[in-house]
Amino acid sequence: EFRRVLFRSDIFLTGVVVGLHREEGSEDGRVTIACVIDGSVKKLQVKLGLDDYSTAIDAHGSRSGVIFRADIVRDGRSYVAESVQGFRLVDS
Repeated sequence: EFRRVLFRSDIFLTGVVVGLHREEGSEDGRVTIACVIDGSVKKLQVKLGLDDYSTAIDAHGSRSGVIFRADIVRDGRSYVAESVQGFRLVDS
């Protein structure tokens, strides 16, 4: 718990879904999104509910970008999105 530090609060993020993971029988899942944070590309771990996870699957399959609002927490060397809101595909 000491390694978890709030990195950024309530920011808009855009990125590309580069990984999908959902346990068998589970409705929600975890995705990895490559996005720019403070000037460099980071892989952000994002836990999503059923509807947002379906959007992430669509984005991954079509290589479309996604946009959402979240708090970013740094957990050791990893970045994790919390309080995710408005997860959707980037308008073409």
